[in-house]
Formats: sequence, structure tokens, C-alpha cells
Amino acid sequence: MMKRKSYVIAFMSFLVTFYVTAFPFKTDDGSNQKRTYKEITKTDITKYATIKANEILVFGISFKMEINEALEIVDTKPNIFFRVDPFNDNRYYLYDIEKIDGKNIPLAYFIWDINGIVLKEIILYKGFSKYLVGNSRILLTIDVINKNADIVKTFMGYPSSKVTSLDLPSIGVKSFNYYYPNHNFKVIRNFSDKGSSIAFGLINAKSF
Repeated sequence: MMKRKSYVIAFMSFLVTFYVTAFPFKTDDGSNQKRTYKEITKTDITKYATIKANEILVFGISFKMEINEALEIVDTKPNIFFRVDPFNDNRYYLYDIEKIDGKNIPLAYFIWDINGIVLKEIILYKGFSKYLVGNSRILLTIDVINKNADIVKTFMGYPSSKVTSLDLPSIGVKSFNYYYPNHNFKVIRNFSDKGSSIAFGLINAKSF
């Protein structure tokens, strides 16, 4: 009788292990799903047609990180540094140690929520292109919104909407945001009396 009971216990244990392994419990936050991150300074992200912003690292920083975690990572990298936004201490500019005309090159802008816990957006500036790989460099050029460009046809797709984000005619400044929910990307086109420029945004899926 005891031997039979042992067999029953062993069989039940096997069934539990099998079902947990084969059919993992789902959670609302998708934490059961395996996610492979791509470091944008080492990977041509345009090779991954379905990639989302939350799968991309910027100098090792992910959207799961709080401000303090990101600051610790940047402190270990000799070629870049953070500088807090003087108007919002939950936002940081990322700079290169390289200078042009005596000023450090701005690379990116990181936006956390009011508690400094949820990273909402990462905006890459033109200066970041030196760190991009392969066709990813095109993401910071006008071709990223050129409907006839290969990058649009093979990777970006077409924006779901275009929004005027800034309009100051008195000083000749205007900006448009192009949104791409297929990747959780945002392209910003800025106009001023000095010309136009492109910035590239990665948006946290929770904020899109």
C-alpha cells in the first residue's frame, strides 16, 4: 500500500512539473515572456522589423530602470555623462565628453515620471549618430520620414499620426512629432531660422 502511495505522489509531482513548464502562468505585465534586449550602440536595430522601444538599451539603460540605476550605469562610462535638466530634476541630458566649439555634444534626453521611477521616454539627438550602428544611423536623418526611403519601407513603416508639438512664429521655431505605435517610436522634426533637424524618440509602452 505504501509503495503504491509513493507511485501516486511521484506521478502527481510529475504532472505539476509538466504543466508549470509547458503552460506557464500568464501575468498581466508579461513578465513570463522571454525578452531579448538589443543595445543600440552595438546593434543595427533596423534588422529587427518588429522590435519595440522597450526591447532597446541605450548605453545599458532600459525602460525598467529608475533614475538612480541609470546614473550608476553612466558613471561607469568614461565617454559620456548625465546633467540634470535645470527645470525638472526627473529629466536628464546625456552628453559626450567630446566638445564642438567649446561645448559638450548633446546625445540624448531621458524623461522619468514625477517620482523618478518610470522611464517614460528617451530622445536621441543628432550627436548620438556617432554611436549608432549600420542603417540605424539613418534614424537620425530626414530619410526616416521620407515615404520613398528604404528605411521607411523596410523598417519604420508610416506614422499613425503627425502632431504639431511646438509653434512659435515670433522666433521662427516649429516642431512636429510623428508617432509609430508599431515600434513605440517617435520622430521629432524641428525647424528654426538655422534650418531643420531630426530627433528620434523611444517611448515606454506604458506611456505610448
